[in-house]
Amino acid sequence: MKKITKLMFIPVVAPLLFACGGANTDGTDADGAAVDTIFAGTYAVNTNESKVEWHGDMLAIGGVSLYSHDGTLNVNDGNIRVENGMITGGTVVVNMSSMMPTDANYTEEQGKGKSDLVGHLSSPDFFAVDSFPQAIFEITGQDGNNITGNLTVRGITKPHTITDVMVEETLTGLNATGNLVFNRQDFNVRFSMANAMDVRDKIVSDDITLKFEIVAAEDTLVAI
Repeated sequence: MKKITKLMFIPVVAPLLFACGGANTDGTDADGAAVDTIFAGTYAVNTNESKVEWHGDMLAIGGVSLYSHDGTLNVNDGNIRVENGMITGGTVVVNMSSMMPTDANYTEEQGKGKSDLVGHLSSPDFFAVDSFPQAIFEITGQDGNNITGNLTVRGITKPHTITDVMVEETLTGLNATGNLVFNRQDFNVRFSMANAMDVRDKIVSDDITLKFEIVAAEDTLVAI
């Protein structure tokens, strides 16, 4: 793989995201080496090889979590648009019904298996997957080393930023990673009967972290 040095970003998430570099005006990098040709056009997200990893904490005290859950989500669809070496748009569509826990905090004999967690997180108490089967990240552009866009969860859309973006060029397209943290309360992801005195909702951290791992293939590209 070759790391793209001239293209500052390439998103996804949408799930969505890319990394940076910097080229001189003569087409070389900081070490004087020639940089790769930049392509303008659309990169199609490979849904079979892309995924979103999620992380949620419980009983977080002083920035330290005493208990947490991790898992993955599949990507249903997506694309990334590049113009003049800049990310100008794109969309990553995440399949909420594909939720798969990957951590080891389960005790089947006590009725606390992975299926129980998925059932709870998929219920109206949290993501209401039957009513809102997809989460979407729509890219609006790049800002410094970040990818900006709009995140839609449970039918609610809020502006969010993908950070720590890294991208590598492959023989067929791009591999990209990036992180997004959102407050679940902003999207009504809470116990349906939660109120100021509801301890159940209080022990769950409001912040949920998503790590996008996106594989995108060349679709319609023009060298510039």
